[in-house]
Amino acid sequence: MSITSSCRRAFAVALALVLASASAQAQTATPRAGAYSGPLFDAHLHYNEEAFESHPVADVLARLQRSGVRAAVANSRPNDGTKTLAAAREATRRAGVTVVPFVRLYRNRADYTGWHADPSIVEMVLRELAAGTAAGPYRGLGEFHLYDSAHADGATARRLMRIVHQPMQAQPLIAVRDVEASSRWYQAVLGAESSHGGQEYERIVADGKLIMQIHAWDAHEHPHMGNPASEPYGNGVLL
Repeated sequence: MSITSSCRRAFAVALALVLASASAQAQTATPRAGAYSGPLFDAHLHYNEEAFESHPVADVLARLQRSGVRAAVANSRPNDGTKTLAAAREATRRAGVTVVPFVRLYRNRADYTGWHADPSIVEMVLRELAAGTAAGPYRGLGEFHLYDSAHADGATARRLMRIVHQPMQAQPLIAVRDVEASSRWYQAVLGAESSHGGQEYERIVADGKLIMQIHAWDAHEHPHMGNPASEPYGNGVLL
């Protein structure tokens, strides 16, 4: 037998042993867990202005529903996209999708690279935070990009970080029979003003800061704590 044929036979034997070993390992390996089929949380949803016409809210919610998404962090350019999704409360309820609104720093594409040097971005963020959305207050700030680490030391970035690091403040929510009448009363008593308005939901602010929210009884899962048919109203709580 030649050296060449010996090498070939040795190679064939080695290959057979490798394949046999791999087959045995495959048969004795722990079976993989089944595919995940539970609800999904979309932590990064942009509903940007380019999508408004081609993908109306009904289409967006239908796609999320078909994909198994039950909640999504919405941060859009401009923030109108996020506010539009948040305002579709009945549609989101039917779709079983919760919108978690974030304030995005970008009003347009130029803001992607220029936000860090633009003080008007801070004013825009403060206005958005004070106004909130139809579904309630914003829950976060982002997204934004730091293409250069030096941008983090700029005045705009520092002001935004101070906003983010402000101590948590209470945001009481009261369920009432008449949102508009209650709003007028609290504005007069507290020297505050409305930042939302409407028959179902109100936001009361003082010096640009949210101090309370008012919801209509049984609207959007904010029930009366007692019996709304029993007068006089009130549960003995002084705010």
